[in-house]
Amino acid sequence: MLDTNSRSYRIVITSLVYVIAIAGALTIATLRSRAKAGGTAGAPAEEAERPLSSKPFFSLSTHRTYGTNDNARLWVDYQAVDHLEFRVYQIKDPRKFFTELKDPHQVGENEQEEIASSVPHRKSFLERVRSFKRWAYTGIRTFVRGQLQHDSRQAFNQKFRAEKEVVRTPLNVSDYARVPLLNPDLLVSSWREPLPPLENEYDQRMIPLGKRGPGVYLVEAVANDLRAYTVVVVTDLTMIDKTTRDGEMMIYTVDRKTGEPRPGAQVEIIKEKKVVATGTTDGQGVLRTKVEKPKAQQGDEAPDVPAENEDTDSKSYLILAKQSGNFAISDLGSLFFSGYESEEDSENVKGYIYTDRPVYRPTHKVSFKGIVRAIDPSGIYKPVGDNTINVTVEDPNGANAFTKELPLSARGTFNGEMEISESAPLGTYRIAAEIEGGSANGNFEVAEYKKPEYKVTVSAPGKFVQAGQKTNFSVDAKYFFGAPVANAEVKYYIYRSRYYAWYYGEDGNEDNSDSSDQEDEYSSYYGGGD
Repeated sequence: MLDTNSRSYRIVITSLVYVIAIAGALTIATLRSRAKAGGTAGAPAEEAERPLSSKPFFSLSTHRTYGTNDNARLWVDYQAVDHLEFRVYQIKDPRKFFTELKDPHQVGENEQEEIASSVPHRKSFLERVRSFKRWAYTGIRTFVRGQLQHDSRQAFNQKFRAEKEVVRTPLNVSDYARVPLLNPDLLVSSWREPLPPLENEYDQRMIPLGKRGPGVYLVEAVANDLRAYTVVVVTDLTMIDKTTRDGEMMIYTVDRKTGEPRPGAQVEIIKEKKVVATGTTDGQGVLRTKVEKPKAQQGDEAPDVPAENEDTDSKSYLILAKQSGNFAISDLGSLFFSGYESEEDSENVKGYIYTDRPVYRPTHKVSFKGIVRAIDPSGIYKPVGDNTINVTVEDPNGANAFTKELPLSARGTFNGEMEISESAPLGTYRIAAEIEGGSANGNFEVAEYKKPEYKVTVSAPGKFVQAGQKTNFSVDAKYFFGAPVANAEVKYYIYRSRYYAWYYGEDGNEDNSDSSDQEDEYSSYYGGGD
Protein backbone atom coordinates (compact mmCIF):
# COMPACT_ATOMS: atom_id res chain seq x y z
CA MET A 1 0.00 0.00 0.00
CA LEU A 2 2.85 2.34 0.86
CA ASP A 3 4.60 1.56 -2.39
CA THR A 4 1.43 2.42 -4.37
CA ASN A 5 1.02 5.73 -2.57
CA SER A 6 4.68 6.61 -3.18
CA ARG A 7 4.32 5.86 -6.89
CA SER A 8 1.18 7.99 -7.14
CA TYR A 9 2.95 10.79 -5.31
CA ARG A 10 5.86 10.75 -7.81
CA ILE A 11 3.44 10.83 -10.73
CA VAL A 12 1.60 13.81 -9.29
CA ILE A 13 4.86 15.69 -8.61
CA THR A 14 6.17 14.97 -12.11
CA SER A 15 2.94 16.12 -13.72
CA LEU A 16 2.97 19.27 -11.60
CA VAL A 17 6.55 20.08 -12.73
CA TYR A 18 5.56 19.69 -16.39
CA VAL A 19 2.50 21.91 -15.91
CA ILE A 20 4.58 24.61 -14.22
CA ALA A 21 7.23 24.47 -17.01
CA ILE A 22 4.59 24.74 -19.72
CA ALA A 23 2.84 27.58 -17.93
CA GLY A 24 6.14 29.44 -17.56
CA ALA A 25 6.93 28.94 -21.23
CA LEU A 26 3.53 30.26 -22.26
CA THR A 27 3.86 33.26 -19.96
CA ILE A 28 7.28 34.23 -21.32
CA ALA A 29 6.09 33.75 -24.91
CA THR A 30 3.03 35.93 -24.24
CA LEU A 31 5.14 38.70 -22.66
CA ARG A 32 7.55 38.57 -25.57
CA SER A 33 4.68 38.82 -28.06
CA ARG A 34 3.22 41.82 -26.31
CA ALA A 35 6.60 43.50 -26.18
CA LYS A 36 7.00 43.05 -29.93
CA ALA A 37 3.54 44.47 -30.51
CA GLY A 38 4.59 47.64 -28.70
CA GLY A 39 2.22 47.13 -25.78
CA THR A 40 -0.92 47.94 -27.81
CA ALA A 41 -3.90 47.69 -25.52
CA GLY A 42 -6.59 45.26 -26.54
CA ALA A 43 -4.51 43.60 -29.26
CA PRO A 44 -4.29 39.84 -28.71
CA ALA A 45 -0.70 38.63 -28.67
CA GLU A 46 -1.40 35.65 -30.90
CA GLU A 47 -2.58 37.99 -33.69
CA ALA A 48 0.18 40.58 -33.23
CA GLU A 49 3.06 38.16 -33.78
CA ARG A 50 3.73 36.65 -37.20
CA PRO A 51 5.21 33.18 -37.48
CA LEU A 52 8.84 33.09 -38.48
CA SER A 53 9.30 32.11 -42.09
CA SER A 54 10.92 28.69 -42.43
CA LYS A 55 9.87 28.01 -45.98
CA PRO A 56 12.58 26.14 -47.93
CA PHE A 57 14.35 28.22 -50.52
CA PHE A 58 17.39 27.81 -52.76
CA SER A 59 18.84 29.39 -55.89
CA LEU A 60 21.75 28.62 -58.22
CA SER A 61 24.17 30.98 -59.93
CA THR A 62 27.42 30.95 -61.91
CA HIS A 63 29.91 33.79 -62.12
CA ARG A 64 31.91 33.09 -65.26
CA THR A 65 32.69 30.63 -68.02
CA TYR A 66 35.27 27.86 -67.71
CA GLY A 67 37.87 26.22 -69.93
CA THR A 68 38.25 22.49 -70.40
CA ASN A 69 41.26 22.50 -68.06
CA ASP A 70 39.39 24.35 -65.30
CA ASN A 71 37.37 22.88 -62.47
CA ALA A 72 33.89 24.18 -63.21
CA ARG A 73 31.76 25.19 -60.24
CA LEU A 74 28.55 26.94 -59.27
CA TRP A 75 27.16 28.60 -56.16
CA VAL A 76 23.99 27.87 -54.19
CA ASP A 77 22.08 30.07 -51.73
CA TYR A 78 19.68 28.16 -49.51
CA GLN A 79 17.69 28.06 -46.31
CA ALA A 80 15.75 25.27 -44.57
CA VAL A 81 17.25 22.73 -47.02
CA ASP A 82 19.57 19.94 -45.86
CA HIS A 83 20.35 18.43 -49.25
CA LEU A 84 19.82 18.96 -52.97
CA GLU A 85 19.64 16.55 -55.87
CA PHE A 86 21.71 17.81 -58.79
CA ARG A 87 21.18 16.80 -62.42
CA VAL A 88 23.55 18.05 -65.13
CA TYR A 89 22.32 18.06 -68.74
CA GLN A 90 24.43 18.86 -71.80
CA ILE A 91 22.55 21.06 -74.26
CA LYS A 92 22.86 19.76 -77.82
CA ASP A 93 21.81 22.97 -79.56
CA PRO A 94 23.11 26.00 -77.58
CA ARG A 95 22.03 28.40 -80.32
CA LYS A 96 18.38 27.42 -80.05
CA PHE A 97 18.56 27.32 -76.27
CA PHE A 98 19.81 30.90 -75.83
CA THR A 99 17.73 32.47 -78.59
CA GLU A 100 14.53 31.05 -77.08
CA LEU A 101 15.22 32.66 -73.68
CA LYS A 102 13.51 35.95 -72.94
CA ASP A 103 16.47 36.98 -70.77
CA PRO A 104 19.67 35.07 -71.68
CA HIS A 105 21.14 35.95 -68.26
CA GLN A 106 18.42 34.22 -66.26
CA VAL A 107 16.95 30.73 -66.26
CA GLY A 108 13.86 29.86 -64.21
CA GLU A 109 11.37 32.01 -62.34
CA ASN A 110 11.80 33.93 -59.11
CA GLU A 111 9.86 32.79 -56.13
CA GLN A 112 6.54 34.60 -55.66
CA GLU A 113 5.80 36.63 -52.56
CA GLU A 114 3.84 34.86 -49.89
CA ILE A 115 0.38 36.44 -49.72
CA ALA A 116 -0.57 34.61 -46.54
CA SER A 117 2.31 36.14 -44.58
CA SER A 118 0.32 39.32 -44.01
CA VAL A 119 -2.75 37.48 -42.66
CA PRO A 120 -3.01 37.40 -38.80
CA HIS A 121 -2.46 33.91 -37.48
CA ARG A 122 -3.91 32.67 -34.17
CA LYS A 123 -1.45 30.20 -32.70
CA SER A 124 -2.44 26.89 -31.23
CA PHE A 125 -1.02 25.49 -27.98
CA LEU A 126 1.63 23.40 -29.77
CA GLU A 127 2.64 26.35 -31.96
CA ARG A 128 3.19 28.47 -28.86
CA VAL A 129 5.44 25.81 -27.31
CA ARG A 130 7.40 25.49 -30.56
CA SER A 131 7.70 29.28 -30.87
CA PHE A 132 9.07 29.48 -27.33
CA LYS A 133 11.63 26.75 -28.00
CA ARG A 134 12.75 28.47 -31.19
CA TRP A 135 12.98 31.83 -29.41
CA ALA A 136 15.02 30.34 -26.54
CA TYR A 137 17.35 28.49 -28.90
CA THR A 138 17.89 31.57 -31.08
CA GLY A 139 18.54 33.77 -28.05
CA ILE A 140 21.08 31.40 -26.52
CA ARG A 141 22.85 30.86 -29.84
CA THR A 142 23.02 34.62 -30.53
CA PHE A 143 24.35 35.26 -27.02
CA VAL A 144 27.05 32.59 -27.28
CA ARG A 145 28.12 33.77 -30.75
CA GLY A 146 28.28 37.33 -29.46
CA GLN A 147 30.81 36.27 -26.83
CA LEU A 148 33.10 34.63 -29.39
CA GLN A 149 35.03 36.34 -32.13
CA HIS A 150 34.62 35.28 -35.74
CA ASP A 151 38.13 33.76 -35.84
CA SER A 152 37.40 31.64 -32.76
CA ARG A 153 34.18 30.30 -34.26
CA GLN A 154 35.94 29.57 -37.53
CA ALA A 155 38.72 27.67 -35.74
CA PHE A 156 36.10 25.69 -33.80
CA ASN A 157 34.25 24.75 -36.97
CA GLN A 158 37.45 23.69 -38.71
CA LYS A 159 38.43 21.52 -35.73
CA PHE A 160 35.14 19.79 -35.00
CA ARG A 161 33.09 20.07 -38.17
CA ALA A 162 35.78 19.51 -40.79
CA GLU A 163 36.06 15.87 -39.69
CA LYS A 164 32.57 15.23 -41.05
CA GLU A 165 33.26 15.06 -44.75
CA VAL A 166 30.43 15.85 -47.13
CA VAL A 167 29.88 12.70 -49.17
CA ARG A 168 27.92 12.73 -52.37
CA THR A 169 25.55 9.87 -52.96
CA PRO A 170 24.21 8.71 -56.34
CA LEU A 171 20.53 8.98 -57.20
CA ASN A 172 18.40 5.92 -57.84
CA VAL A 173 15.31 5.15 -59.87
CA SER A 174 12.92 6.14 -57.09
CA ASP A 175 14.44 9.62 -56.92
CA TYR A 176 13.87 10.10 -60.65
CA ALA A 177 10.33 8.77 -60.37
CA ARG A 178 9.48 11.33 -57.69
CA VAL A 179 10.84 14.27 -59.73
CA PRO A 180 11.18 13.22 -63.40
CA LEU A 181 14.17 14.17 -65.49
CA LEU A 182 13.95 17.02 -67.97
CA ASN A 183 15.46 14.88 -70.72
CA PRO A 184 17.03 11.48 -69.89
CA ASP A 185 18.97 11.47 -73.18
CA LEU A 186 20.85 14.67 -72.25
CA LEU A 187 21.67 13.71 -68.64
CA VAL A 188 25.45 13.47 -68.09
CA SER A 189 25.68 13.25 -64.27
CA SER A 190 23.54 13.34 -61.13
CA TRP A 191 24.10 13.12 -57.39
CA ARG A 192 22.73 14.09 -53.99
CA GLU A 193 24.67 16.89 -52.28
CA PRO A 194 24.35 17.27 -48.46
CA LEU A 195 24.13 20.93 -47.39
CA PRO A 196 25.42 21.80 -43.92
CA PRO A 197 23.84 24.78 -42.13
CA LEU A 198 25.27 28.16 -43.14
CA GLU A 199 26.64 30.55 -40.54
CA ASN A 200 24.47 33.40 -41.80
CA GLU A 201 21.91 34.02 -44.51
CA TYR A 202 24.36 35.91 -46.74
CA ASP A 203 26.81 33.03 -47.14
CA GLN A 204 26.98 30.88 -50.26
CA ARG A 205 28.15 27.35 -50.79
CA MET A 206 30.33 26.40 -53.74
CA ILE A 207 29.38 23.21 -55.59
CA PRO A 208 32.25 21.76 -57.68
CA LEU A 209 31.38 20.23 -61.02
CA GLY A 210 34.89 19.10 -61.89
CA LYS A 211 36.49 19.22 -65.32
CA ARG A 212 34.02 19.00 -68.18
CA GLY A 213 34.26 18.69 -71.92
CA PRO A 214 33.41 21.70 -74.09
CA GLY A 215 29.71 22.48 -74.19
CA VAL A 216 26.81 24.26 -72.55
CA TYR A 217 25.44 22.54 -69.44
CA LEU A 218 22.10 23.09 -67.75
CA VAL A 219 22.30 22.33 -64.03
CA GLU A 220 19.07 21.45 -62.23
CA ALA A 221 18.75 21.32 -58.44
CA VAL A 222 15.76 19.56 -56.85
CA ALA A 223 14.45 19.52 -53.28
CA ASN A 224 11.06 17.84 -52.88
CA ASP A 225 8.81 19.75 -55.31
CA LEU A 226 11.14 22.75 -55.70
CA ARG A 227 13.53 23.28 -58.59
CA ALA A 228 16.17 25.79 -59.61
CA TYR A 229 18.37 26.08 -62.71
CA THR A 230 21.55 27.70 -63.90
CA VAL A 231 23.83 27.42 -66.94
CA VAL A 232 27.52 26.52 -67.01
CA VAL A 233 29.51 27.19 -70.19
CA VAL A 234 32.72 25.22 -70.73
CA THR A 235 34.70 26.34 -73.75
CA ASP A 236 38.22 27.01 -74.97
CA LEU A 237 36.92 29.60 -77.44
CA THR A 238 36.62 33.24 -76.46
CA MET A 239 35.91 36.36 -78.46
CA ILE A 240 36.24 40.12 -78.36
CA ASP A 241 33.77 42.34 -80.18
CA LYS A 242 33.94 46.01 -81.17
CA THR A 243 31.11 48.14 -82.53
CA THR A 244 30.71 51.50 -84.23
CA ARG A 245 27.83 53.96 -84.28
CA ASP A 246 26.89 53.10 -87.85
CA GLY A 247 26.41 49.39 -87.14
CA GLU A 248 29.81 48.01 -88.13
CA MET A 249 31.21 45.20 -85.98
CA MET A 250 34.56 43.46 -85.63
CA ILE A 251 34.65 40.08 -83.88
CA TYR A 252 37.97 38.52 -82.87
CA THR A 253 38.00 34.84 -81.81
CA VAL A 254 41.01 33.45 -79.91
CA ASP A 255 42.06 30.44 -77.90
CA ARG A 256 41.18 30.87 -74.26
CA LYS A 257 44.54 29.71 -72.89
CA THR A 258 47.15 30.56 -75.52
CA GLY A 259 45.55 33.68 -76.99
CA GLU A 260 46.21 32.43 -80.53
CA PRO A 261 43.63 33.33 -83.22
CA ARG A 262 40.88 30.84 -83.97
CA PRO A 263 40.18 30.94 -87.72
CA GLY A 264 37.11 29.31 -89.21
CA ALA A 265 34.78 30.09 -86.32
CA GLN A 266 31.14 30.42 -87.38
CA VAL A 267 29.58 33.61 -86.03
CA GLU A 268 25.92 34.63 -85.89
CA ILE A 269 24.44 37.91 -84.65
CA ILE A 270 20.84 37.54 -83.50
CA LYS A 271 18.27 40.08 -82.39
CA GLU A 272 14.68 39.28 -81.42
CA LYS A 273 15.24 35.65 -82.50
CA LYS A 274 16.21 36.77 -86.01
CA VAL A 275 19.65 36.50 -87.61
CA VAL A 276 20.80 40.01 -88.58
CA ALA A 277 24.38 39.11 -89.61
CA THR A 278 26.50 36.02 -90.07
CA GLY A 279 30.01 35.08 -91.19
CA THR A 280 33.19 33.08 -90.60
CA THR A 281 36.41 34.38 -89.07
CA ASP A 282 39.41 34.67 -91.37
CA GLY A 283 42.93 33.31 -90.90
CA GLN A 284 43.60 35.92 -88.20
CA GLY A 285 40.43 35.02 -86.29
CA VAL A 286 38.70 38.27 -87.34
CA LEU A 287 35.25 38.79 -88.79
CA ARG A 288 34.13 42.20 -90.03
CA THR A 289 30.43 42.63 -90.64
CA LYS A 290 27.68 45.21 -90.42
CA VAL A 291 24.30 45.14 -88.75
CA GLU A 292 21.79 46.56 -91.18
CA LYS A 293 19.49 49.30 -89.97
CA PRO A 294 16.00 47.99 -89.12
CA LYS A 295 13.60 48.38 -92.02
CA ALA A 296 10.94 49.91 -89.76
CA GLN A 297 13.19 52.99 -89.31
CA GLN A 298 14.61 53.42 -92.80
CA GLY A 299 11.74 55.40 -94.30
CA ASP A 300 10.26 58.66 -93.14
CA GLU A 301 6.81 57.12 -93.12
CA ALA A 302 7.82 54.43 -90.61
CA PRO A 303 5.58 54.62 -87.55
CA ASP A 304 7.33 55.66 -84.36
CA VAL A 305 5.52 53.00 -82.37
CA PRO A 306 7.16 50.20 -80.38
CA ALA A 307 6.58 46.71 -81.66
CA GLU A 308 4.03 44.50 -79.97
CA ASN A 309 5.30 42.78 -76.80
CA GLU A 310 8.57 44.69 -77.11
CA ASP A 311 10.61 44.98 -73.91
CA THR A 312 14.16 45.85 -72.89
CA ASP A 313 15.32 42.24 -73.11
CA SER A 314 14.36 41.93 -76.80
CA LYS A 315 16.53 44.91 -77.75
CA SER A 316 19.83 43.19 -77.00
CA TYR A 317 22.02 41.49 -79.59
CA LEU A 318 23.38 37.97 -79.11
CA ILE A 319 26.72 37.16 -80.72
CA LEU A 320 27.20 33.40 -81.04
CA ALA A 321 30.46 31.76 -82.11
CA LYS A 322 31.07 28.05 -82.65
CA GLN A 323 34.09 26.01 -83.66
CA SER A 324 35.01 22.36 -83.18
CA GLY A 325 32.53 21.78 -80.38
CA ASN A 326 33.47 24.99 -78.56
CA PHE A 327 30.75 27.58 -78.10
CA ALA A 328 31.04 31.24 -77.05
CA ILE A 329 28.33 33.83 -76.52
CA SER A 330 28.25 37.57 -75.89
CA ASP A 331 25.35 39.96 -75.59
CA LEU A 332 25.26 43.64 -76.52
CA GLY A 333 22.60 46.13 -75.59
CA SER A 334 21.24 48.61 -78.10
CA LEU A 335 23.25 51.33 -76.40
CA PHE A 336 26.32 50.02 -78.27
CA PHE A 337 24.63 51.27 -81.44
CA SER A 338 23.31 54.53 -80.01
CA GLY A 339 22.71 57.04 -82.75
CA TYR A 340 22.29 54.27 -85.32
CA GLU A 341 18.99 52.59 -84.48
CA SER A 342 17.20 55.64 -83.08
CA GLU A 343 16.15 58.63 -85.12
CA GLU A 344 18.11 61.73 -84.15
CA ASP A 345 18.33 65.31 -85.26
CA SER A 346 20.40 66.03 -88.31
CA GLU A 347 22.97 67.75 -86.09
CA ASN A 348 24.10 66.75 -82.63
CA VAL A 349 26.74 68.53 -80.56
CA LYS A 350 29.40 67.07 -78.32
CA GLY A 351 32.04 68.94 -76.38
CA TYR A 352 34.71 68.87 -73.71
CA ILE A 353 35.61 71.47 -71.05
CA TYR A 354 38.67 71.43 -68.79
CA THR A 355 40.38 73.74 -66.29
CA ASP A 356 44.04 74.50 -65.60
CA ARG A 357 43.80 72.84 -62.16
CA PRO A 358 41.35 70.35 -60.68
CA VAL A 359 41.15 72.10 -57.27
CA TYR A 360 41.13 75.79 -56.30
CA ARG A 361 40.96 77.80 -53.11
CA PRO A 362 38.74 80.86 -52.55
CA THR A 363 40.20 84.07 -54.12
CA HIS A 364 41.90 81.98 -56.85
CA LYS A 365 41.37 82.54 -60.56
CA VAL A 366 39.91 79.71 -62.65
CA SER A 367 41.04 79.42 -66.27
CA PHE A 368 39.01 77.09 -68.47
CA LYS A 369 39.01 75.99 -72.09
CA GLY A 370 36.60 73.99 -74.19
CA ILE A 371 35.77 72.64 -77.60
CA VAL A 372 32.46 71.78 -79.25
CA ARG A 373 31.86 69.88 -82.48
CA ALA A 374 28.76 68.91 -84.40
CA ILE A 375 28.10 65.31 -85.42
CA ASP A 376 26.10 64.44 -88.51
CA PRO A 377 23.87 61.32 -88.73
CA SER A 378 26.75 59.26 -90.13
CA GLY A 379 28.86 59.99 -87.01
CA ILE A 380 31.36 62.38 -88.68
CA TYR A 381 32.51 65.47 -86.77
CA LYS A 382 32.11 68.88 -88.39
CA PRO A 383 32.35 72.54 -87.25
CA VAL A 384 29.38 74.16 -85.57
CA GLY A 385 27.67 77.10 -87.24
CA ASP A 386 27.57 79.43 -84.21
CA ASN A 387 30.07 82.24 -83.58
CA THR A 388 29.47 82.57 -79.83
CA ILE A 389 28.71 80.25 -76.95
CA ASN A 390 26.96 80.88 -73.60
CA VAL A 391 29.01 79.72 -70.60
CA THR A 392 27.62 79.49 -67.05
CA VAL A 393 29.20 78.27 -63.82
CA GLU A 394 27.06 76.96 -60.95
CA ASP A 395 28.28 76.60 -57.37
CA PRO A 396 27.56 73.51 -55.23
CA ASN A 397 24.26 75.08 -54.10
CA GLY A 398 23.03 75.49 -57.69
CA ALA A 399 23.45 79.29 -57.65
CA ASN A 400 24.79 81.07 -60.71
CA ALA A 401 28.41 82.09 -60.05
CA PHE A 402 29.43 83.14 -63.59
CA THR A 403 27.66 83.88 -66.86
CA LYS A 404 29.22 85.16 -70.05
CA GLU A 405 28.89 84.88 -73.82
CA LEU A 406 32.29 83.93 -75.25
CA PRO A 407 33.51 83.98 -78.85
CA LEU A 408 33.74 80.64 -80.65
CA SER A 409 36.61 80.02 -83.06
CA ALA A 410 36.25 78.39 -86.47
CA ARG A 411 37.48 75.13 -84.91
CA GLY A 412 34.86 75.30 -82.16
CA THR A 413 37.22 76.27 -79.32
CA PHE A 414 36.63 78.83 -76.58
CA ASN A 415 38.27 79.92 -73.32
CA GLY A 416 37.59 82.17 -70.32
CA GLU A 417 38.43 83.09 -66.72
CA MET A 418 36.50 83.67 -63.51
CA GLU A 419 37.43 84.85 -60.02
CA ILE A 420 36.42 82.81 -56.98
CA SER A 421 35.25 85.11 -54.22
CA GLU A 422 36.61 84.86 -50.69
CA SER A 423 33.20 83.78 -49.36
CA ALA A 424 32.53 81.26 -52.14
CA PRO A 425 31.03 77.95 -50.93
CA LEU A 426 33.26 74.89 -50.99
CA GLY A 427 32.49 71.89 -53.18
CA THR A 428 32.06 70.95 -56.83
CA TYR A 429 31.40 73.70 -59.40
CA ARG A 430 29.78 72.87 -62.74
CA ILE A 431 30.68 74.57 -66.04
CA ALA A 432 28.03 74.43 -68.78
CA ALA A 433 28.53 75.70 -72.35
CA GLU A 434 25.41 75.80 -74.54
CA ILE A 435 24.77 76.46 -78.21
CA GLU A 436 21.85 75.64 -80.44
CA GLY A 437 21.66 71.87 -80.82
CA GLY A 438 23.64 70.77 -77.79
CA SER A 439 25.89 71.54 -74.83
CA ALA A 440 29.14 70.59 -73.10
CA ASN A 441 29.89 70.24 -69.38
CA GLY A 442 32.87 70.28 -67.06
CA ASN A 443 33.58 70.71 -63.34
CA PHE A 444 36.20 71.71 -60.79
CA GLU A 445 36.55 71.71 -57.02
CA VAL A 446 36.87 74.57 -54.54
CA ALA A 447 38.34 73.55 -51.18
CA GLU A 448 40.36 74.84 -48.26
CA TYR A 449 43.52 72.79 -48.49
CA LYS A 450 47.24 72.89 -47.90
CA LYS A 451 49.64 71.24 -50.27
CA PRO A 452 51.42 68.30 -48.61
CA GLU A 453 55.16 68.64 -48.13
CA TYR A 454 56.01 64.94 -48.16
CA LYS A 455 54.57 61.60 -49.16
CA VAL A 456 54.29 58.48 -46.99
CA THR A 457 54.12 54.99 -48.50
CA VAL A 458 53.65 51.65 -46.75
CA SER A 459 54.74 48.45 -48.47
CA ALA A 460 54.76 44.74 -47.61
CA PRO A 461 56.66 41.81 -49.15
CA GLY A 462 53.49 40.28 -50.59
CA LYS A 463 49.80 40.95 -51.04
CA PHE A 464 48.66 37.89 -49.08
CA VAL A 465 49.95 36.28 -45.87
CA GLN A 466 48.81 32.91 -44.58
CA ALA A 467 47.07 32.79 -41.21
CA GLY A 468 49.52 32.29 -38.34
CA GLN A 469 52.55 33.62 -40.23
CA LYS A 470 54.51 36.75 -39.44
CA THR A 471 55.16 39.49 -41.95
CA ASN A 472 57.11 42.73 -42.14
CA PHE A 473 56.17 46.08 -43.60
CA SER A 474 58.18 49.20 -44.29
CA VAL A 475 57.20 52.87 -43.97
CA ASP A 476 58.91 55.31 -46.32
CA ALA A 477 58.52 59.11 -46.10
CA LYS A 478 60.06 61.50 -48.64
CA TYR A 479 59.70 65.17 -49.37
CA PHE A 480 58.33 65.92 -52.82
CA PHE A 481 61.66 67.51 -53.77
CA GLY A 482 63.35 64.13 -53.15
CA ALA A 483 64.97 64.34 -49.71
CA PRO A 484 63.97 61.77 -47.04
CA VAL A 485 61.98 62.82 -43.96
CA ALA A 486 64.53 62.01 -41.27
CA ASN A 487 64.00 61.64 -37.49
CA ALA A 488 60.20 61.92 -37.79
CA GLU A 489 57.86 60.36 -35.26
CA VAL A 490 55.86 57.49 -36.78
CA LYS A 491 52.43 56.33 -35.63
CA TYR A 492 50.72 53.49 -37.41
CA TYR A 493 47.39 51.72 -37.02
CA ILE A 494 46.45 48.25 -38.23
CA TYR A 495 42.83 47.55 -39.15
CA ARG A 496 41.22 44.26 -39.95
CA SER A 497 38.27 43.63 -42.23
CA ARG A 498 36.80 40.58 -43.91
CA TYR A 499 38.21 39.84 -47.36
CA TYR A 500 35.73 39.18 -50.19
CA ALA A 501 37.52 37.66 -53.16
CA TRP A 502 36.63 38.75 -56.68
CA TYR A 503 34.80 36.04 -58.57
CA TYR A 504 37.91 35.16 -60.60
CA GLY A 505 39.73 33.91 -57.51
CA GLU A 506 37.29 32.65 -54.91
CA ASP A 507 39.18 29.51 -54.03
CA GLY A 508 42.61 31.01 -53.51
CA ASN A 509 44.25 27.58 -53.85
CA GLU A 510 43.24 27.08 -57.46
CA ASP A 511 45.27 28.23 -60.39
CA ASN A 512 43.43 31.22 -61.77
CA SER A 513 45.52 31.70 -64.85
CA ASP A 514 42.36 32.12 -66.85
CA SER A 515 41.29 35.19 -64.87
CA SER A 516 41.75 37.39 -67.92
CA ASP A 517 38.41 36.31 -69.38
CA GLN A 518 36.73 39.12 -71.22
CA GLU A 519 33.79 40.69 -69.44
CA ASP A 520 31.72 40.66 -72.60
CA GLU A 521 32.12 36.89 -73.04
CA TYR A 522 28.84 35.90 -71.44
CA SER A 523 30.66 35.57 -68.13
CA SER A 524 27.69 35.84 -65.78
CA TYR A 525 24.48 33.88 -65.30
CA TYR A 526 21.86 34.51 -62.70
CA GLY A 527 19.89 31.35 -62.04
CA GLY A 528 16.33 31.01 -60.93
CA GLY A 529 15.23 29.95 -57.46
CA ASP A 530 12.34 28.15 -55.77
